[in-house]
Amino acid sequence: MRVTLSPAKIYLDDQRGFSENDICQRYCTFNHEDYEREGKEPFGNLYTLNDEVLAAGAVSKQTAVHSNYLLLVPITGSAIYIDNKHWMEVEPGEVLMVALIEGEEFKLSNAYAADWINYLRIEIQCDELFAGKAARFSFDMDGQPNQLISLINSPALPFKLQIGRFAGREEAIYKPAEYDSKVFSFVIAGAFELQNRLLHERDGLALWDAESVEAEALSNNAILLVIELQ
Repeated sequence: MRVTLSPAKIYLDDQRGFSENDICQRYCTFNHEDYEREGKEPFGNLYTLNDEVLAAGAVSKQTAVHSNYLLLVPITGSAIYIDNKHWMEVEPGEVLMVALIEGEEFKLSNAYAADWINYLRIEIQCDELFAGKAARFSFDMDGQPNQLISLINSPALPFKLQIGRFAGREEAIYKPAEYDSKVFSFVIAGAFELQNRLLHERDGLALWDAESVEAEALSNNAILLVIELQ
């Protein structure tokens, strides 16, 4: 696969921030709470991409640092989102989006009595959002293999979201809606060659000024998440 190189920054799995307590383990792609490192600043308005593990029966209490769109992407097990307006369960094959005002409190809960859960917590800052809005988006990677599935694609939102699972050597091309958009890709499973860069599981790649984003899976059942930021 030959592509034109565009400006990029790689965020390696083993260079993520790590924290844990009695109920939660957290790997942070960007600076988050007590984790503060040079070079880990937000990418555009994407300021949180956490890979979190929540213990059986645990409840994690959180507060929105900025007004933002919160995205929950379950990887293993179902997660429950709770605030003063919503109680929503989201499972693998779904993404939950909630609009939160700065300072608003919410909870993430694991209802399993004996099993931990793993999910991605993504936060995209937006000062003008649809406060209180919550929506669940479903996808079927078995029924739509070897392609990026468009999950969130609304001109009213400051981002777009795609996900796909690929067999080895399968390729995909994503074309941003706007040339000046920023694109962040995150490898949930497997390995990819992305814009001539090698990415392994839980690595991320930030791109800007890219007319297209080309990906080739280097392993079977490789899963890629792509966020376009506007």
